[in-house]
Amino acid sequence: MRDVASNSTTGVLLRASLVAATFAYLSCGTAEAQDRSSAVFSRVIASKTLKCGYFVYPPGTYKDPNTAKMSGIYVDALDAVGSRLGIKVEWTQEVGFATMVEDLKAMKHDAICAMVWPNASRAPFVEYSIPIFYSGVGIYVKKGSKIRTLQEIDVPDVRIAAIEGEITEIIGRQDFPRAKKVTLPQNSELSQLLLMVAEDKADVTFVEPFIANKFLANSPGTLVNIAQENPIRTFGNTIMYRKGEFELKSMLDTALTEELLSGAIAKHIAKYPGAAQAVYPVAKPYAPLPK
Repeated sequence: MRDVASNSTTGVLLRASLVAATFAYLSCGTAEAQDRSSAVFSRVIASKTLKCGYFVYPPGTYKDPNTAKMSGIYVDALDAVGSRLGIKVEWTQEVGFATMVEDLKAMKHDAICAMVWPNASRAPFVEYSIPIFYSGVGIYVKKGSKIRTLQEIDVPDVRIAAIEGEITEIIGRQDFPRAKKVTLPQNSELSQLLLMVAEDKADVTFVEPFIANKFLANSPGTLVNIAQENPIRTFGNTIMYRKGEFELKSMLDTALTEELLSGAIAKHIAKYPGAAQAVYPVAKPYAPLPK
């Protein structure tokens, strides 16, 4: 009986040691993550500067090719947020879609300040702000096409114009696995997808109305959006932070909420031609008072 008790006591002590070691390891990792997060937030507060990585994607961000001056809904919104917080926003460097998460991990930027759409594949590595506005993805076919419903797309003889690795290819693969995919390489212009449909090189593609409307301004009457009222996808346009940067996110979310509730974001959207007809504003989080 003594040996059994001794073995039992040893097992308990061993398990307790393992638990304590595991807790210490996790606490250390959590503390390290918090320290790194606090370091970014503290630097922003101390320097009164927010360093934004960005990509050019209208109507959120434009960049003048001659002067490099930035403009767009995001630029106006972030400048206003900076004024509310007493910090300066620096548009430090253009980023690539393939590297922006790693750039945040390496702390090259404080945030990615552009039309970032949250998705599950990035969620373990980043944080997202509240949406500034929403983007819908339309379904564009050639005018006169017999395609009118989603069911009519998912057949082997329908050709979907897509860009490798982009939302067009993802929608085609997830929603219409039986349809044929006609793909362009990454970094191709989205307008090329619309041109393929207009020239009968494809039957359908999936693009935001803002981009399609610009194409249709130069090629009127060529394409029709059969998902005008019900976009096939809807995404919130957010700011992206490195994982764990809750203090920075909280601060900017508060200022963005002020911008939204004051009506300032709606004014930024209205400033850019075509934006109000192509993006979806954030709904007010309250019901009107009864009359």
